[in-house]
Amino acid sequence: MERTIIRYNPEFHITRFDFTLGKTQVVLEDKFIKEDGVQLIARERNEQINKHDKTIEKDKLENKESNLIDAALQLMFSEDNCDADGFPEYWDKEVVAHMCAKSYKERLIIAGALIAAEIDRIS
Repeated sequence: MERTIIRYNPEFHITRFDFTLGKTQVVLEDKFIKEDGVQLIARERNEQINKHDKTIEKDKLENKESNLIDAALQLMFSEDNCDADGFPEYWDKEVVAHMCAKSYKERLIIAGALIAAEIDRIS
């Protein structure tokens, strides 16, 4: 009889232990699993909705026209640091400063999630 236990590690490792009953053999397999861009953006969008309460309904009320796209562009095209002045005036300046201080890759992920939010808003 064979039993497999799979454990997920938050550092994106999956560890698989195979136990063959009656034998003292244990096979350990560790494979690195990396999230792709789509998964990173989806995770960020999920965080915007669930952690920061930036729901589609709120975006429809608060973010008119191209506000979300303007913010995404500011994050995408500022390689070293972005300018808080390029964001909608009513956005929390502390939150904007925090986003602008992130790495270029992290800003691209946020920008992708903002584009997804805009698609949701107009749908």
